[in-house]
Amino acid sequence: MIELILLDGSIVDTPMTSPQRVLSRPEMEHYHKLRSDSRRREFLLGRILIKAVLTETNHGFISDFPLINPHLSVTGKPAVVGAEFNLAHDGQAVLLAVGDQVVGVDIERIQSFDAAMMTACFTGAERRRIVRSRHPDRVATLLWCLKEAAAKATGAGLVSELEGSRKTRLFYRGGFLHIAGRDRAYAVCSPRPIEPVKVSPALPRFDHVFAALKTGIRSLTTIPSRAPHSMPAVFRRSAYSCESISTHNSE
Repeated sequence: MIELILLDGSIVDTPMTSPQRVLSRPEMEHYHKLRSDSRRREFLLGRILIKAVLTETNHGFISDFPLINPHLSVTGKPAVVGAEFNLAHDGQAVLLAVGDQVVGVDIERIQSFDAAMMTACFTGAERRRIVRSRHPDRVATLLWCLKEAAAKATGAGLVSELEGSRKTRLFYRGGFLHIAGRDRAYAVCSPRPIEPVKVSPALPRFDHVFAALKTGIRSLTTIPSRAPHSMPAVFRRSAYSCESISTHNSE
């Protein structure tokens, strides 16, 4: 089972919290290497969302967040022992895929592809499908998302996906969203079959977490999440240490 959780970063207050309250030491080092405020904010939002999901059965203890230290796996994907997840950003929106199977996810604003990009990014059959569709930009962006999600699921890299060199059968789902006044395409990919998946908003499900980060509350044991959800969180407090926690859509 895979769950998709969407966070509209445009409605989250800035600044929302001190990064030291959320990030591990290695994450802080990466955070400070990011060159722009927008990239740092994007990174912080993504880490808050991941850690809110992973500590959900523990009521989202903010004090536990720095203990969760996603590391790079052998495929280059951020990973946490015992969890399968993948994260995508597009500047404002943050999309998290989490579940019990290997997964890759992508989200992109609908964009135009010029002739050079079409040739570089898509096969002849894909280009014909794009040109013949009623909404070429939407179809092209969705196909691009599918390729990105596949590359992230397999760890093979986007070049391999574009060249069609992968041998593993992959399963896809994708579609379109309207967020912060812009249309976006999204896609999720896994080597295992994907059940119909619904994109659920992170807020109000985790509004208590963002409120606590903003106000400085340290414990959330008496502030339950208000929105129902179906995916159990992966971790309880005893599960991690101070070191680390080691479709296609119609046109």
